[in-house]
Amino acid sequence: MIVRNIKDVEAIRAKEVQYQGKAYEVKGTSLRWMVHSELGGPEYKHNYAIRYFTMEPGGIVPMHSHDYVQAAFVLSGALLVTTDKEERKVEPGDVIYIPSYESHEFKNTSQTEEATFTCTIDCPRGKANCSPPSESSS
Repeated sequence: MIVRNIKDVEAIRAKEVQYQGKAYEVKGTSLRWMVHSELGGPEYKHNYAIRYFTMEPGGIVPMHSHDYVQAAFVLSGALLVTTDKEERKVEPGDVIYIPSYESHEFKNTSQTEEATFTCTIDCPRGKANCSPPSESSS
């Protein structure tokens, strides 16, 4: 068994996302890799990762897509989640499922309250998408 507390996991500032061959700046967003493919030994068969996101008021993860599935669970605050098909306001207790390759954006529309959510992703590329970035790539 592995037990980790959020206070003991380093927050990494998100910098950019890639979308349609271009880089777009992420604003006011940090994440903690709570569960990832580098944890534990070979007895842990990692086929998912869990990340904890904090978005400052006005924070945004711009439109992007990727080959992995994700499910986000909103813990606090409110977010506007936009895909190429729809736009939805989500609040604590809501779960957002985004399939592979669906373009999506997360935005904290509050000017005063931070938003937090967990995001579980699958690992179609193994460690390539299910591990924190190395010092050289962050």
